[in-house]
Amino acid sequence: RSGKWWHALLEVHAMRQAACVPIDSIELNCFLAALASCAKGEMFGAIRTRDHKIFNLAKEIWIESERRDLISLVCAPKLCSTLHIPESLEWAEQLWAWGGAVPL
Repeated sequence: RSGKWWHALLEVHAMRQAACVPIDSIELNCFLAALASCAKGEMFGAIRTRDHKIFNLAKEIWIESERRDLISLVCAPKLCSTLHIPESLEWAEQLWAWGGAVPL
């Protein structure tokens, strides 16, 4: 399952940042979906020890990306629903409010 490539995802993210490569909406959406997958265990269940790291990475890349679309607005709250930390619910609610106020 996807938990296998958690370290590879972190490596790619670090390389992109080091090279100062901007992130567009497609990359943002893929990264958010990949983070949600990395919250899942190899077979069943979730890897709760990653929740805070995943949440922080998701917010970081959301802020970094200036190009968001409707899919981004679906991917981010979906990611939040996989995490078991109160901050993820708060952020999902902020995203919901933002989505209603900003034309995409």
